[in-house]
Amino acid sequence: MYIPARFEMADDAEKIALIKECDFGIVVTQGGSGLTASHVPFLLNEASGVLTFHLANANPQVQDLQSVDEVLVIFAGPHAYTSPTWYTDRTRVPTWNYLAVHVYGSVRELTEDAVINRAMAEMVEAKEGTAPGAWSVANVPAKKYEALKAAITVFECTIIRIEGKAKLDQNKPDEDRRNVADKYAEQGHSVLADKIRNV
Repeated sequence: MYIPARFEMADDAEKIALIKECDFGIVVTQGGSGLTASHVPFLLNEASGVLTFHLANANPQVQDLQSVDEVLVIFAGPHAYTSPTWYTDRTRVPTWNYLAVHVYGSVRELTEDAVINRAMAEMVEAKEGTAPGAWSVANVPAKKYEALKAAITVFECTIIRIEGKAKLDQNKPDEDRRNVADKYAEQGHSVLADKIRNV
């Protein structure tokens, strides 16, 4: 990813936070049929630096993931258009502010039943929580669960490196950034507005 120095997300904790907040990412592979991408939810294990995800067996990318050495996973954070009318200098051009994280890693298929079951349970629990009444995989009859599990392939991506970019008008005057943040807040982009105010 092209990252000018002023837009680099240098804090690893900030990158991890974005992955956890925007965990519906895109896994990209370069395989025999060229570039392929799938939009999937990911579960991050911070301690091990591993992303867990799964694809339907019918997805041709499964074959790529079973053979490639490296994958790219993209996590897009909050983003919004910026009008030149929000700047003191109206001769500026339109731009876009955004946050994004790219993860590069090695991938392996999970094949052991116990490991797959635990991965599926953890992914559900991460969204459902553990409060009384929360849905769990235990709600699915065993025969149906096994049939559903047989239709997917589960993978782990071990993170090799992470890149983060936070383009938040750092190259603009303070007054312009305040104006942009106010406009974003008016439009409902409160998270991006806060990021710009605190950059």
